[in-house]
Amino acid sequence: MDGNGVTPLKLKLKVAIAFMIITLSTLFVYRLVLLMKPVNVVYVRSQQSTSDIVVDNFPFTESGRLAWWKENKKMLEEKFAIPAIEKTGGAWSITFWNYGEGFKQYTDDGGYFLNPFYKELYCFDDIADAKKCIDKDVAMIVSRTSTGKILFTLESGYYCLNSQSEIIKAQGYSCPAG
Repeated sequence: MDGNGVTPLKLKLKVAIAFMIITLSTLFVYRLVLLMKPVNVVYVRSQQSTSDIVVDNFPFTESGRLAWWKENKKMLEEKFAIPAIEKTGGAWSITFWNYGEGFKQYTDDGGYFLNPFYKELYCFDDIADAKKCIDKDVAMIVSRTSTGKILFTLESGYYCLNSQSEIIKAQGYSCPAG
């Protein structure tokens, strides 16, 4: 104990608490900065009734992704002609891919065998560059059935767009009436 009545244990505790507060504050600010970055559409491909959109800074939460769709579906139609309704007879599907670490060159080095850290790649053959693959990381799938129902596929399950344009949780693969 020193002259101020502070034991080495109390000093260590204060230092540890200060370190935790600084670390948590830094993580909070970092997360806030990530949330404020706008979504960037990096690449778009559309073939008949299916489209692929590679996005950077896509919302982290499922509710954020669904809200982004509602706010940006008109922009996708106007800027990229997605979904291409006139080509599809009504049914279509859009897959949103996370950009992640960016486009990579495909290599078949056999590194996936018994490798728990292997990341499967999804490649876009219409890209002329050697770096035309991304990590296979689907953020969301939006699709329209032949009966006109809009479905959203996310990690936690399926959602539907009801007649009031509200996104609701589906029961299995089916949308509730209304």
